[in-house]
Amino acid sequence: MLDTTTYNKIPRVVETKDDLDFQYLKELGLEYIQSIGGDLWTDFNAHDPGVTLLEMLCYAISDLSARIDMPIEDLLAPSTGTIEKDQFHRASDILPSTPVTELDYRKLFMDITGVRNCWILPFQQTMYADCKNNQLSYTEADFVDTPKRFVKPVKLKGLYSIYLDYEPDHFKDFDTKAAIEQEKTNIRKRVWEKYHDNRNICEDLVDIQEVGEKKISICANIELDKTADKNEVHARIERAIEDYFTPSVKYYSLQQMLDKGYRTDEIFEGPVLSKGFIDNDELADADLRTSVRLSDIVRIIMAIDGVTQISSINLRDCDNPDGDKWIICIDQPFTKPILAPTSYDDGETPDCPLTSVFNYYKDVLPVTFNRSKVDQIKDALYQEELEEQMKASLDRVLTIPEGTFRSPSDTTTIQNDFPMTYGIGLDGLPGGSSTERKSQALQLKAYITVFDQILASYFSHLGKVRDLFAMNSGNNPTYFTQAIKDIKDFDKIVEDYPTNNDQLLSEKLIAFLDENIDRRDEILNHLISRFAEKFNNYTFLMTELFGDAADELIVQAKEQFLQEYISLSGNRFQAYNIQGGTSNLTWETTNVSGTQMRIARLAGMRDYSRRDLSNAYVSIKKVKTSTDPDPEVFEYRWVVKEKTNTEIIMHINARESARQASRDMYRSTYLLINSNITTLENTFANSVSDGQIIEKIQVLESGGTYGFKVIDTENGNEAMGISFEETSPGVYNNYPYASQTDLLTAVTDFIKYLKREATEEGIYLVEHILLRPNADTPSDITNPDGELQYDDNKIPIRSYMPICADDCQDSCELDPYSFRVSIILPGYTKRFADVDFRLYMENLIAREIPAHILPRVCWIGFREGEHVEVDPDTDAPMNELMDFEMTYKALLDSLKTSRETNTVITNGTDEEIIELDGTGKNNLIEFIKVFTRLHTIHHVGRLHNCESEDVEDSIILGRTNLGSL
Repeated sequence: MLDTTTYNKIPRVVETKDDLDFQYLKELGLEYIQSIGGDLWTDFNAHDPGVTLLEMLCYAISDLSARIDMPIEDLLAPSTGTIEKDQFHRASDILPSTPVTELDYRKLFMDITGVRNCWILPFQQTMYADCKNNQLSYTEADFVDTPKRFVKPVKLKGLYSIYLDYEPDHFKDFDTKAAIEQEKTNIRKRVWEKYHDNRNICEDLVDIQEVGEKKISICANIELDKTADKNEVHARIERAIEDYFTPSVKYYSLQQMLDKGYRTDEIFEGPVLSKGFIDNDELADADLRTSVRLSDIVRIIMAIDGVTQISSINLRDCDNPDGDKWIICIDQPFTKPILAPTSYDDGETPDCPLTSVFNYYKDVLPVTFNRSKVDQIKDALYQEELEEQMKASLDRVLTIPEGTFRSPSDTTTIQNDFPMTYGIGLDGLPGGSSTERKSQALQLKAYITVFDQILASYFSHLGKVRDLFAMNSGNNPTYFTQAIKDIKDFDKIVEDYPTNNDQLLSEKLIAFLDENIDRRDEILNHLISRFAEKFNNYTFLMTELFGDAADELIVQAKEQFLQEYISLSGNRFQAYNIQGGTSNLTWETTNVSGTQMRIARLAGMRDYSRRDLSNAYVSIKKVKTSTDPDPEVFEYRWVVKEKTNTEIIMHINARESARQASRDMYRSTYLLINSNITTLENTFANSVSDGQIIEKIQVLESGGTYGFKVIDTENGNEAMGISFEETSPGVYNNYPYASQTDLLTAVTDFIKYLKREATEEGIYLVEHILLRPNADTPSDITNPDGELQYDDNKIPIRSYMPICADDCQDSCELDPYSFRVSIILPGYTKRFADVDFRLYMENLIAREIPAHILPRVCWIGFREGEHVEVDPDTDAPMNELMDFEMTYKALLDSLKTSRETNTVITNGTDEEIIELDGTGKNNLIEFIKVFTRLHTIHHVGRLHNCESEDVEDSIILGRTNLGSL
């Protein structure tokens, strides 16, 4: 039976400290010497030169060990400045995350000035599914011709409302009600912006409302102590009752949270707040009160200093103004009790003119409080709370211990520590020493110098620990040494030794040992493992695809991952900012979801920004034909461009239409990218002939010059001819190469360029919840279910995503919006066209996408889409990838515009609401046409014959992944 009560663990302390014990090292050395030379060497006393050498070595080792045992902050301390972030992330940077839970969001919004408390809850939004015709609509009336059994309600998930409880004291300096309402609107807009900065993937905010109020009247006769200040007592009673009605949440400093027993990771969990830290348990308890009990009011009042007795007390509310209740229930959701005022301003006519009455007595004499003085005291109490809160905001960061730079790499020779009789120190030998004696001293110096250099290398490595374990050291050397200092007559025993250039010395002595890429990879694996991350599968696949060339790419991917780990970990569930965020952009921007960033970095993508991928390196060129005098007749060629937009390769054979040129362009580049350069080089090593086809390249020879075409060998058709120079306007020389060697160089350079530039990878993450259609103006928001209602003919049916329902049996298939994403990737790049890498990517996506979200992965390419548009500038057909990019960009722009220009938020009294997609309905329709017709492109292969041993490019049923998630 498995015993789960015991387990093995790695001990935290494993060193024995024996390396710091000089006597232990000496005895261990003597034991070793005796075991290998005991028959020849029997004198192990201190006067023996061999023992002296051993003692010097033990001394040096103990010195090195003492430096290794220095505090880690001293080893990592730079010579100037402080320990930087390339060594460790601060707790306040690496432990927090964007909000994920309800409590996280409440903390985030409460951190906004003017918000005392808030609540976020699901917003009820219903669609209706016509299972017979596979259609959706907000209005059931759209399906009146469909039998009732085929029409099912669909509750959308991931939509939210926010209810705000404002801080009353925040508005005390506003003179008019209009100014107060304007400030509330400003606060709601700040909450709206804060939400969009921290929106979770597949979620959206529908409206923001103010918590309602229910007046509670308290009538009490209270006896006071003779020395009590009646104004202060009443101020504290009102303050205590207000806190009881709507509990406020206290902010704590870092030290206060530690004193409460919380671990560091618990303290920094969730979003970073500017006001301090909030205790999660206290926040969970600070909910809206559902009832007010008279016994609680009595307890609160009696706890105030100066109160001796309550003679009588009763509670009333607007529903029962003349009653006398022990308990008053707050039946209306998201409504808070408030203390009815003791009086109203002149001219004020409230709907419920309920008032509170507090009568105070000292003995039998009545005393009356002063309203203005009470308000002053309450303001002072509020200021005390603010000051306490400010203290909490000042202590929010755990500082990294600052070490003392101790120059751990400094070293000198051990020769100068030998007794003078050896003659190898700085004083040397006496002047009258014989040549033989001098030679013996030099021999000993040369022998010891070997050990000196080894020790100098150890000390040098110790001084480079900070650089070795930095997150961004690149491909710098990982083996180091340094010149030995202070050796007399050093030039007599060593030559070609750069004493003032440690880098050159390292290259001369140990560079041959330094496999810096492999060693850097091992160090990065250690750094990555600190965060419980791994790149094992990625490394294996990259090695399979690129061989040894993958090593440097793997190191670069790991370093980039580590450098961005704060955002890649803390923002992993964050969605992109619909309003554009700080960049104010929706395209050519890094304003993308944290999930998209993380997937891209774990897959080793260089660029995760949202941008055009279809025209990254090629374009269609429209030119006037030289054979037709008609000025309206054009011909089309495609052009390969450098990053500077300089044309480097032109398609020679002009086409009559942009569509034909586009088809040639994508087919030709695809064929070239998949060409094998090694096969080309091996074939060209022997003489090639005119018309010979190697790896889709057809060699052309005429008059001793050479050119080439790309041939689609599967169809037997010419795909293109190309040239590297324009001999005259509109005329391209097809034979610019003087030899087969020049031709091979040109072809391989071109293929390498395409492999490098035409394989630009990217990723698009589409949240389905943002594709839901919404009318410009909802007709009602006060219906019994609290749901938005839309006019019947406001939204065309084609604005909705199609569904694939089977007689309403599968409820999951009725909702294409809730917690669903589509991951769109270019399926034509070298890595993304590989079946194994696709499988890795799909498993990676499934692992990184939150468990409650269903991903769909689509590998699209240059296939002409069914919804093909024409570029107005070049008349080029918009292939499937271009079509997706064009319509997706337009949709994001319209969403951004509607969110920025229609951020009118409900305040609980009017019927205004945020418009979600008012200007983007047409763009939505156009996008859905393209989005719902995307097709995954697959690699070319053949069904595997089980009798054949050749499985390359084969499709094996049950084992080859043809689909996607």
